[in-house]
Amino acid sequence: MSNRSAKERDQDWGQLMVSAQVGDKVAYERLLTEVRDLVRGFFMSKIGDPHITEDLLQELLLGVHQARHTYDASLSFSSWMFAIARYKISDHWRRVFRRQKFYSASDVNREASKHHSAESQLIQSESMKELYEALFSLPEKQRRVLEALK
Repeated sequence: MSNRSAKERDQDWGQLMVSAQVGDKVAYERLLTEVRDLVRGFFMSKIGDPHITEDLLQELLLGVHQARHTYDASLSFSSWMFAIARYKISDHWRRVFRRQKFYSASDVNREASKHHSAESQLIQSESMKELYEALFSLPEKQRRVLEALK
């Protein structure tokens, strides 16, 4: 198995899928067994989590099973299978992003500036209150001089 070139392996897998399409269960089981480690490595390289990788591998095997009638023997089996794998990865990330609310850096900065702005406004309003209190506690002549500086 390891002595085969990638092209030979792909051709063998294509033949196994053609046999599986006509009901050869042994060929189908062999095909799924042979692709399993390659696809596991692919998912692991893209996701990095072994548990999610195993989930995606199971989804891929199910996807291959459900779409096996669409495989065209004149095309590369690996390309067909990895197209399904890429869709499974896209589906995974869609689920992740749907479950969690992710913010871009600009969203985070905007949220931080809102809080900063509200805090600044509160401090500024308290400072203004203290300033007016101090201003009105001055004798009238001194207060007029300061008011004239506005």
